[in-house]
Amino acid sequence: MLIAGTNGKGSTAATLASILQAAELRTGLYTSPHLVRINERIQLNGREIPDDEFALVHDLVDRTAERLIGEGELPWHPSFFEMLTAIAFEYFSRRKVDIAVLEVGMVGGLMLPTWLSLASV
Repeated sequence: MLIAGTNGKGSTAATLASILQAAELRTGLYTSPHLVRINERIQLNGREIPDDEFALVHDLVDRTAERLIGEGELPWHPSFFEMLTAIAFEYFSRRKVDIAVLEVGMVGGLMLPTWLSLASV
């Protein structure tokens, strides 16, 4: 589920994720920005992605991006935000979430196909 708009995205996404989790759905939540730790942005059932898994998935996404650049599939390395989004998608895929709630900015809906292609490689 994409939560887009100008105001209230974070609280709406968190509330929706909480409702879905209470309904016993394995729920991923991706938000920004983080307040203290980057892990806050990527959660599964209300728990932040563990440091070791974040590092593992970051390494995979980074190596994939470098490979795609080398093969001419990507023109440049993804931005910080694009990397975090791909990390979240890969983490949610690995953890087999039932549903993911994604807080996105106004451009998020336009960029989603790019993120999906990077996360699915």
